[in-house]
Amino acid sequence: MSEFPRILVTLLFAANPFLLAAALGGRPRTTVLAQAAATAGLILIVAAGVAGPLLDALSIEPETFRIAAGVIMLVTGAAAAFPFGSPRAIPIGETGRFVPGVFPLGWPGLASAGAVAAAMSYSADSGAGVTVIAAVLAVAVSLGALSVIARSPRIWPLSAGRFCGGVLVVLAVDLIVAGIQDV
Repeated sequence: MSEFPRILVTLLFAANPFLLAAALGGRPRTTVLAQAAATAGLILIVAAGVAGPLLDALSIEPETFRIAAGVIMLVTGAAAAFPFGSPRAIPIGETGRFVPGVFPLGWPGLASAGAVAAAMSYSADSGAGVTVIAAVLAVAVSLGALSVIARSPRIWPLSAGRFCGGVLVVLAVDLIVAGIQDV
C-alpha cells in the first residue's frame, strides 16, 4: 500500500466513528458534529504541522518515534477491541463546563491519542502536506459515518468499533515493526 492510502486508513481506524456512535446513544445535532469535526481536524493538522520541528527539537529520530506512535496506537486499538465493559454514554444534550462537540467528541473522540500519534509519525516520515490532506479526509469520512451510524441500534456500531480497534492493533504492529527495522 502506498503512503497516502496507508495514512488515510490508519487515521480512519484510529478515529473509530463506530465506537463513538455506540457511545452517543442517539443522533447528535449538526452543530455538535461540526464542532467535533473542526476540533479533530484542527488537532490533527497541528499535530502533523509540529511533528518535524518538535521531533528535531527533542532530538528524536522519526524511526524511533514511529515505534512510540505504534505503541500508542496499539494501546488505543486494544482498548477499543477489548474494552473493560461497554463504552460510557457521551452526554451530548447536557450542559456543563464542556462543549460536547469539542470534548469529548472532537477530542479525545475523533482525534484520539492513536490518531494524533499516527499523524505525527506519518508527518515526520511522509511530510506534513500529505498527512494534513489525509487527516482532513479521515475526519470528513468519520464525521459522515458518525452522523449516519448514530441512528442505528447500538449493538452493530459497538461490534464494528471493536473490529476497528482490532484493525488498528494490526496497523500499530506494522508501524512498530517498520520502526524497528529502520532503527
